[in-house]
Amino acid sequence: MRLNDSQIRSLIEVNKQIISSIVLDDVLQIIIDKSTELLRLDTGAIYLIENNQLILGATTPPLPPNFPQELKYDLLSNHPHIEKAVHTGNPLSIYSTGEEIFSESEKIVVESRGLKSILYLPLFIKNKPTGILILGTTRTNRTYSEGEIDLFFTYISQSALAIENAKLHRKDQELINELQAQNKSIQEINEKLRLANERVMESDRLKSAFLANISHEIRTPLNGILGFTNIIISKELPVEKLDHYGDIIANCGKQLVTIIDDLIDISKIEANQMILNKAPVSIQSVFERLLAIYKEKTKDSRIAVSYSLNGDIEILTDEERLCQVFMNLLDNSIKFTHSGEIRFGATRKKGMVEFFAEDTGIGISECDFSKIFDRFHQVETDYTRTRGGMGLGLSITKALVELLGGNIRVQSKLGEGTTFFFTLPAGDLPLPKQDHRPVSTKKENLRIEGKILITEDEYSNYLYLLEILSDFNITVLHAADGLESIEKVRSNADIDLVLMDLRLPVLSGFDAAREISKHHPGLPIIAQTAYIHDSEKKKAMDCGCVDFLSKPLSQDEIIQVLKKYLRKK
Repeated sequence: MRLNDSQIRSLIEVNKQIISSIVLDDVLQIIIDKSTELLRLDTGAIYLIENNQLILGATTPPLPPNFPQELKYDLLSNHPHIEKAVHTGNPLSIYSTGEEIFSESEKIVVESRGLKSILYLPLFIKNKPTGILILGTTRTNRTYSEGEIDLFFTYISQSALAIENAKLHRKDQELINELQAQNKSIQEINEKLRLANERVMESDRLKSAFLANISHEIRTPLNGILGFTNIIISKELPVEKLDHYGDIIANCGKQLVTIIDDLIDISKIEANQMILNKAPVSIQSVFERLLAIYKEKTKDSRIAVSYSLNGDIEILTDEERLCQVFMNLLDNSIKFTHSGEIRFGATRKKGMVEFFAEDTGIGISECDFSKIFDRFHQVETDYTRTRGGMGLGLSITKALVELLGGNIRVQSKLGEGTTFFFTLPAGDLPLPKQDHRPVSTKKENLRIEGKILITEDEYSNYLYLLEILSDFNITVLHAADGLESIEKVRSNADIDLVLMDLRLPVLSGFDAAREISKHHPGLPIIAQTAYIHDSEKKKAMDCGCVDFLSKPLSQDEIIQVLKKYLRKK
């Protein structure tokens, strides 16, 4: 069979169509479809050749579903007839497949396609094999004249150029896609860096504001303490003024302790070193104590304080931290409520206890809801600037609630007040009875006697303890370092109690306590120190201390220790 004029014109048009396309898959499919159409053949396939590997590019008709997947990507050496055509660079025609010897891979292809005759046409670019076109018949055997093969081979050579152009385009497109992906990735990284930079700048701004604020917050009570102390020292004042100025100094001291406690708490939270001490807790008992504290705090204001609780609720939690959460919320309410009402309460809900603290204060804008729990953040209003604070209270509150296994949320409307809700897991443990009566400081109820060794290197701290103990029938000895403390205990066998500072010269309080408890195991040693970290408490107990007092020491705390460890008449 020779190609007629119509077929030749069709070849030229097909060539134009192939060359005009730049998408590799389209080019391959056009080549195989038009080749079988022009030669009136039944089947066709085109493979690309890369690194002695055959890669199936397109077929007509489509492959059957059971066609082996591995033959779509196979070694050139597994197909000797293709390999021969490629190595010789010449077309290879097989008139009858039934009379030809095939490899195992070739047999699968021939049988799955039902081929009777095959024509292999290798594709070359610059003498380098780029692919092979395989055409076949399934109904009759077919021969090709030399002229047909030569003319069609010329067409195939043009197809090879189109394939190469399409491959280059694909590589270019892959490179473009890669560059676009990299560019997108760079843009995303730049956006993340921009946001991170904004967060860093915001954090720096907040921390700078925090440092300026903490300087103000610390200096304010210090100014009251130092200023009124100098006035008391330098002037002869009537008793009324002395009492009044003494109250101011005490309140400034409490304010300073609160600031320091907040800073320590936030550092513990940051370091994930906040240790909880869970025990059965009576909510009613907690609320009664909170009510007494806040009625006293608001007695000179136009604020009414109350709580609501439908019967007592018992939960397993850390009572100290629960009280701290409520005190932070209630202090916040007092801070932003000029007049009106402050209420708090609790209800049991499906295995949880929901607490609330609400006020009729200035309220919070909804846009600030997500910020108020951030560290160092304060809602910026003229009112808040007059109220002070470090911006740590609500952050600490949120962290404590979450440590206790709950969550916290806020509801508020400007000008109408604010309600904080938080939930904690409820427990069903039995609650031991506790005596929550306030400690009495009346001397007639505290006829305590004994001998105490105060181990304290700061003489002012020693004098403070001595003054408190002077109300009782107590003999006091003093040691200024750990080694002296050991000697005093050794030479005074009738000592009933040791108050041991932990940070001491010569020998630390830890080492002194360990040595004393080893030789005097029945002697109670009370650690009294500015160290308040939980690990320090544990270390003190491991060294032989039986109790722990955190400075600044209150008179009530010291009296509690006397009642617990000394003889009473």
